[in-house]
Amino acid sequence: MKSLMKGCVLSVAMLVLMCGVAGAQECFSAQGSALVPGLNFLYYDSHHYQFADLNLTNITDKRVQCKVSFYDHAGNDITYFGIIYSGGSNAVIVSTGTGDFELPAHSSRIFSLRTSTPIWTLAYAVVEWTSDDPMLRKALIGRTRMWGYGGDGGSFPYQSSTLINTGQPF
Repeated sequence: MKSLMKGCVLSVAMLVLMCGVAGAQECFSAQGSALVPGLNFLYYDSHHYQFADLNLTNITDKRVQCKVSFYDHAGNDITYFGIIYSGGSNAVIVSTGTGDFELPAHSSRIFSLRTSTPIWTLAYAVVEWTSDDPMLRKALIGRTRMWGYGGDGGSFPYQSSTLINTGQPF
């Protein structure tokens, strides 16, 4: 009888634990991320450079906390080259040297990877976000913008753009 009782207690305890885990899975901390490959980043001099921008937009009614990390071809963190801007023609620097920033509801930021220090690397970025709202599943859309100058003697400024996550919210 005692072993049957112990078995029942053990079974009930396991059931409670499994239900607790299942309930916790529905209440996970809301977050999203996207990988952004193939970013060229170089600076040779003021006539030969290519910089990378990420334009990120919060499509929700909630503020989100963002973290953007850039890595070079060898996996080294080069986020410290970053400058975060708000605004259009009257761009305001939000922060420099870090990838952490707040993105208010329905607003946009530019994270620009640029330098005047010689560098030539292929980079990629990881964009992550989190929110206080546990029901929020997708919050950002974005695009990359590669821009620069190819030299003197007939070369001209150039630019290209690619949608992050094929333009789908993440």
